[in-house]
Amino acid sequence: MTMSSADDEGPLSPAESLALISDERAKVDRSLSPSRALLFGLWGATWLTGWTLMFLATPSGPELLPLWLAGAVFAAAVVGSIALSIVVGVRASRGIAGQSRLSGALYGWTWTLGFWALTAINVGFTVKLGVSIEVTALLWTTGPLLIMGLLTMLGAAQRRSVPEYGAGVWLLLAASASVYVGVPANLLVLGLAGGGALLGLAVHFAREARSA
Repeated sequence: MTMSSADDEGPLSPAESLALISDERAKVDRSLSPSRALLFGLWGATWLTGWTLMFLATPSGPELLPLWLAGAVFAAAVVGSIALSIVVGVRASRGIAGQSRLSGALYGWTWTLGFWALTAINVGFTVKLGVSIEVTALLWTTGPLLIMGLLTMLGAAQRRSVPEYGAGVWLLLAASASVYVGVPANLLVLGLAGGGALLGLAVHFAREARSA
């Protein structure tokens, strides 16, 4: 039922209103699918490449690369991903208004604030409590994956996306497993399992965009 017919026939019933809201939300989700595919693909590639390089460079692991080089490449990839994410997010939100725009903005800030808080907590553990190097390494690598899993599940719950929710659960399992495998194998778990899950989501949203 279109809005014009609703005007001609009187106010919408509760069921019709819910159906209209659901249709509009589905349209917004379909319009954002290409952006989500790009974002998840971008961060999946960054996660997979960065953590794998760190594993290859770690002194207690293969040590096939200089640690400074792996760290520099990973840091540059993260900075570049952040910048591109901002650009993609701004462009994707241009055609959205009202509550949908506000919801998207708040969701985006939740990711940013979550990682800022995690960084502050990890710095506190490292500087104030003087925990061991192994514990510090586990904190710095496992925490981000835990946040990513929870926020992915939250976004999936809002969009009622079962595949996305499943990927979030997989990220939580990967974060948990990385603690038990220890250092430096945890880096490989984060790279392969974490990055792989994000790349899988990118493929899912790309297919969703093509079928829309």
